[in-house]
Amino acid sequence: MDRNDINSDAYVSARGALTRALDIARLKDPKINMDDIKRWQRERTNDKRRPTKYNSWVASGPKEEYQVDLFQEHKKAPFQLLAVDTFSKRVAVEPLKSNTSPDIIKGLDAVFKEMGGNPKSIYSDAEGGIVANKTQAWLGAKGRDVVSHITVNHAPLAEAMIKVIKNRVELLKRHGQTNRNNYADLADQEAKIYNADDTPRALGMTPLEAEKPENLEKLKMRFEIQRKTANPQEKLKVGDRVRYFKKKDIFAKGYKPQYSELIYTINEINKLPLT
Repeated sequence: MDRNDINSDAYVSARGALTRALDIARLKDPKINMDDIKRWQRERTNDKRRPTKYNSWVASGPKEEYQVDLFQEHKKAPFQLLAVDTFSKRVAVEPLKSNTSPDIIKGLDAVFKEMGGNPKSIYSDAEGGIVANKTQAWLGAKGRDVVSHITVNHAPLAEAMIKVIKNRVELLKRHGQTNRNNYADLADQEAKIYNADDTPRALGMTPLEAEKPENLEKLKMRFEIQRKTANPQEKLKVGDRVRYFKKKDIFAKGYKPQYSELIYTINEINKLPLT
């Protein structure tokens, strides 16, 4: 079998994950190395590595917070609702008939069941159907509250996972590796495969494994280490004028600012990581 064919099959089987693609390719040709896989990727795909983003906030466990967002295959395509657990990175996708409040309520109910339970809070952007009074009332009746942050990144983890799911579906379709034509079915399939088989770098295990009680403390420690050592900080100096940022609680209103009204002057730089 031609080496390019081996790399192609391995890359698609691994859904674009280079390390896994290498492991699969080596089963057929032990001499293939990572440079061969990367060279094949550069020459035959448009895939680009997504810049890593960090969040200084660490959830205390699974189902504490879900990030939710809507997406489409293209502008005229039906809407899909994606939810991702901030802690475990478990993801669920549900097709919607529309982006109106009644259909979003049905979609939220479905993804909560798919995720194995209700979250304590929801983090979303200001999508009209999500922050609509009917949706908020439905959530409030179940003891949940939508935190509608209007920020530059909106719901960054949900947006990142949308890119992951869309890229995986596009990869399958581009290389003719699927007999399923329904986009919603493919998105749901890839979400389930991701939950069961993928090992995100942030976790070091699959999302389903991350939900097991025995892994809770290990992951919390891992997240704390990542938060303190990997979160890029702006370079500040004594004399700079700044506002402080505070993460909103689950009942905060989306229109209220997260930065202080007062402006402070830095008198001293603490070089140790803050907790």
